[in-house]
Amino acid sequence: MLRDALVELIHEQGYEKITVQDIAKRATQNRATFYLHYRDKLDLLEQSSQEILLDLVESMNLSYSKQETFDIHSEQPHDKFVYLFEHISQNAKLYKVFLSEKNMPYTSKYMATQLLRVAILGPYADNPFIK
Repeated sequence: MLRDALVELIHEQGYEKITVQDIAKRATQNRATFYLHYRDKLDLLEQSSQEILLDLVESMNLSYSKQETFDIHSEQPHDKFVYLFEHISQNAKLYKVFLSEKNMPYTSKYMATQLLRVAILGPYADNPFIK
């Protein structure tokens, strides 16, 4: 709920203009509830980014376990790409906001880099030893 409120408000007003009070009000929660889970709006933004990317990595890992090889001449797209685009489609509003908002700390560049990383590395994307 808080993540949805954050995304909607960023889309409407931009990251810089929203407050924790705005987010809590949109999510029909009070500020105390917000602060039980997050330090500030940046913490919510960072955790939301990490959750959505973890979701993506997990779904990509499933695609690798189903199909080990990829024939570039095949008429069918590799499951990896199907999962990637399904995930992005299911979370389209969030990705649109996170990738296009100009005044958000680090998020746009971070999200774009991580999406590329997942698409290229697949099940190895969450390995901290691969940069």
